[in-house]
Amino acid sequence: MAFELVRVEIYGTRQLMYLGRHGCGWQVFDEDGKIVAEDKGYFPDKWHQPNFVDCIRSRQKPNADIEQAHHSACLVHVANVAYRTGKPALNFDPMSETFLDCAEANGLLKPTYRPPFTVPNEV
Repeated sequence: MAFELVRVEIYGTRQLMYLGRHGCGWQVFDEDGKIVAEDKGYFPDKWHQPNFVDCIRSRQKPNADIEQAHHSACLVHVANVAYRTGKPALNFDPMSETFLDCAEANGLLKPTYRPPFTVPNEV
């Protein structure tokens, strides 16, 4: 039997928060299990998917610009690399998207792929 997680639970010192997946809202509960705050959210594909298809046809930028998403994800990846290497500070070059003077950190930027499923260094 497959089980799919439909929410993320965040336990605070006085309240509990449920986050819906894919932007589908959130709820905060008090100690008695009563909802004290909530936002219904929306399912993003309802708006983003048609916009994405329209942009493929028109060559316009989509509402959810992939470059902004890349920069946001890059920050998280850099933080994970810093954590995994145990380095308190790393110098990251945003133009080459590599770490300066840290081969260990650069080794964590791209996973090892198994042939024939490889990604070239330059695309």
